[in-house]
Amino acid sequence: MDPGKIRCVDGSEVWVVPLYSWYAGPEDDPRNTLYMPGTAGPPWTEQSLKEMGWSDAWFCKWPTLKRRASGSTASLASLFADMNAERLARTYDAPVITFSHFMPRPELMKATSQDETEITLERNLMGLPSPEWKEKDFGNRFNFSRVAGSCILDRQLRKIGSMLHLYGHQHRNRDRTIRRVRYVSHCLGSPKERSEGVTWGVVSWNGPKLIHG
Repeated sequence: MDPGKIRCVDGSEVWVVPLYSWYAGPEDDPRNTLYMPGTAGPPWTEQSLKEMGWSDAWFCKWPTLKRRASGSTASLASLFADMNAERLARTYDAPVITFSHFMPRPELMKATSQDETEITLERNLMGLPSPEWKEKDFGNRFNFSRVAGSCILDRQLRKIGSMLHLYGHQHRNRDRTIRRVRYVSHCLGSPKERSEGVTWGVVSWNGPKLIHG
């Protein structure tokens, strides 16, 4: 998908700019990883992604990705980020909304007290009791931060001048403003996650979430 300018329902115009991305792992890109040790599972030095059962390590192959002209070995996160060069260089004459699959900042990883409150409200709408667990305890089988995203994404979306960044992958919903950029994740999640109200907002919004105009 290429960047495009769209007209909103209020008559204003915005640019929608997709950004290529992949996650930076502590093993291949420690500078740009979102990895936070000690949140779950063994340290990354003691278990490979294949041993962890992460399907990307088994099924994703990249035969056509080109290395940088310098010949240096780059992480997958860096190689995908290189594909955004043209989008970073162009000029945008209206507010910019960027989006990616992967996460751009480590602060978005953990639930805040407001997120936990939203989960409780979602469960109340579904006729469920307030949960005895916290979001961080739900389905926590491994350290997701190892494969969450890349700091490169945040540098790129800020270089473009994005006012709003949409992302997925996390299966946890967020709506936060950090240093004048709003970050929104509004995932459907898995059937189990939806049935437990973890992906808050799905029931209360009853459809797509209005994020601008």
